[in-house]
Amino acid sequence: MQNSAALQPSMFRQFRFTPAERRVFAKKEPLTPSGWAEKHRMVTIGAHKGAWRNDISPHLIQVMDIWAQSHVREVVICKSPQTGGTESMFNCMAYAMDRDPSTMMLIMPSESTAKKGNADRIIPMITESPRLQSLISPNPDDMAKMRIKLQNSTLFYIAWANSASALASFPIKYLFFDETDKYPATVGKETDPITLGEKRATTFRYTHKIFKVSTPTSADGPIWQAWQRADVQYKYHVQCPDCGESHIMSIDNLKWPDPSLEVREGAEGGRVISPADIHRDGLAWYECPHCHAIWSDITKQKAVRLGKWQRERGKGIRRPRSVAFHLPAWISPDISLSEIAATYILAKTDRAKLIDFFNGYLAE
Repeated sequence: MQNSAALQPSMFRQFRFTPAERRVFAKKEPLTPSGWAEKHRMVTIGAHKGAWRNDISPHLIQVMDIWAQSHVREVVICKSPQTGGTESMFNCMAYAMDRDPSTMMLIMPSESTAKKGNADRIIPMITESPRLQSLISPNPDDMAKMRIKLQNSTLFYIAWANSASALASFPIKYLFFDETDKYPATVGKETDPITLGEKRATTFRYTHKIFKVSTPTSADGPIWQAWQRADVQYKYHVQCPDCGESHIMSIDNLKWPDPSLEVREGAEGGRVISPADIHRDGLAWYECPHCHAIWSDITKQKAVRLGKWQRERGKGIRRPRSVAFHLPAWISPDISLSEIAATYILAKTDRAKLIDFFNGYLAE
């Protein structure tokens, strides 16, 4: 007599997961945003095209990784141009697309900048990363509009600050505000665009994350106000390669030939050195305030690599909700000491330009 159990159909039928299901259930490799960026991010525009490298801008590592900490709800970057603030925001954006699929929104100053940012930055960021490219839906409509839908349930929207309807329609977990000081003061009859956008995160009260990036324009501007409100403020302290002492770089230690005294050789009768000469010929240098060592641009970059972020406010706060970083031009690998010096000399004769200089280059 046959065993009756052997005749019963198996309760555990063999089946296979789809590729998308495998990605969802697969155990994720432990990665910080900076680690993810170095492994998966491809930079498609700018001076450093190709695979993202943390060693080019080491000051951005802590910015990105603090954003991902569970207790942090907001990161603020008050920056000078060309300091990598926006790229660090994009790295966190891409990291969230892969690691925590949810609703997210990038808010830009205007409709034209939003459309340009989508076409030139966001879509190439996704299509050029093998990791993100594998999440692209076969439906072409999912990448053709101002809404991007990935196979892992990520819904990414691009909005602009002067559109109330774009900012007030659905809950958002991840909010990214780019160049906030270019936003209009209000949106129609509504409140300001930042407040309107932040209301979208109310549903995700304990898990939402906000990233704000901008060059400051005034003490009343959104990014400077966000910097002032932050629980914790960080400033970058470079370390002198000669004496090992650390300090925050200052315009007082930037030196150059005095344009009113120095005369160029080789010209008939000589001529006064101009700010353009200083910029073009790389005539400026920086002096360490501790040992008075002379820094070239190469030395300055060594000092940046040796440096670290230090808390200027909130030293006793263990689990801050809002963290702000100050990114001056000094720490950028793409801005020379001579460019800063030449711009400063030209700005000294015009108070408005001098204010623009401190806002644009030193973000102070």
